Amino acid sequence: MAITVEFRTDIFPAYENEEGESVNGFIGRRCVEWVRDGLPRYGQETLSICPEDWGWLVFLEETFPFWIGCNNMGCGDDGLPEYHLIIVAEPRNRLFRKKINTRPAMDKAVMALHELISNEPKILNPRWG
Repeated sequence: MAITVEFRTDIFPAYENEEGESVNGFIGRRCVEWVRDGLPRYGQETLSICPEDWGWLVFLEETFPFWIGCNNMGCGDDGLPEYHLIIVAEPRNRLFRKKINTRPAMDKAVMALHELISNEPKILNPRWG
């Protein structure tokens, strides 16, 4: 299960040499740090961040693999950087075991991220999918 949000903002400038720190040169570390530091204010505990081959991840506290990915998609027509965030719950399939219901955890994370984004006036045009 995955839920996405895209938006434009200039509040996450790249760190110096950030492209070299990420796996494929993606920037977005400030964005994922903002998510990591902000979600606990809205009831969603976070863990560590790390670079990934398509952006940056912040892991969410849960009993199954659960994370938010952040990717900078370049700049829009107005020159503002565009970001793509995806919330992913990945319970491992275990043969002959009860299926894990990720819906409550996903709903909690989506609500927290929605509140975080809604309370930042410099984030423009969030589009959820």
